[in-house]
Amino acid sequence: MALRSRTTTDPGVDLERIRKEQAKPRRARLRIMIAGDANRPIRTITLPRRLPLVATLIVCTLAIATVLLACGSWKLNGALAGLERRMFAMVRAADSVALGAEDAHSTGRAAAQGPAGGLHTPIGGTGRFVIQSVNTGEELEV
Repeated sequence: MALRSRTTTDPGVDLERIRKEQAKPRRARLRIMIAGDANRPIRTITLPRRLPLVATLIVCTLAIATVLLACGSWKLNGALAGLERRMFAMVRAADSVALGAEDAHSTGRAAAQGPAGGLHTPIGGTGRFVIQSVNTGEELEV
């Protein structure tokens, strides 16, 4: 009894498979054609099929990062402006306290300023220190 091998293929099946592959619509590859000189009339550069997808993903990622960084910068700018307003308010308050204390000493009356009810002169000895400019060598004794 002769055994037939199943490895032999039917030429009709192979022909049908080939026809199906040829009938499939193929996506055209991206090509850039460059006209050249007389010796090389046309040069063709073939780009990968996934290049537009990759480029789109990169551009979208950069756009999202730009928007996020712009929002963060806007928030930081607002916080910096608020901090600057508070600092100027504190400087103005310190100036008004210093000028109020000077006026009170010159007129001989007590100054009632601030929530504590007034300014008090410091108790204890006075100190002295010297400030020296490194660039010019000038000194100021305070």
